[in-house]
Amino acid sequence: MKHKTIRLTVNIAVADLERKCRQVQAFSNKGLNTTINLTLKGRQRVFKERANQTMEVFIDGLSAQCSPPTWNGLVLSTTVAPTK
Repeated sequence: MKHKTIRLTVNIAVADLERKCRQVQAFSNKGLNTTINLTLKGRQRVFKERANQTMEVFIDGLSAQCSPPTWNGLVLSTTVAPTK
């Protein structure tokens, strides 16, 4: 099965977040698994709560099924299952 990865940042703009949501939905409709990663770099390490909020907003904008976000070091990630 094919796989796609979308990378987010803590300081992502709303328009960019919406665009990436549409990309994930398009991948999901094509039958592709998609992983969403939000990596904290440098001084962003302090903003783990803000990263959680960004990921929640992103997941709320999706219509597809998502696994709960998990931290792996400084990377917050979740997987979106295909809708087909």
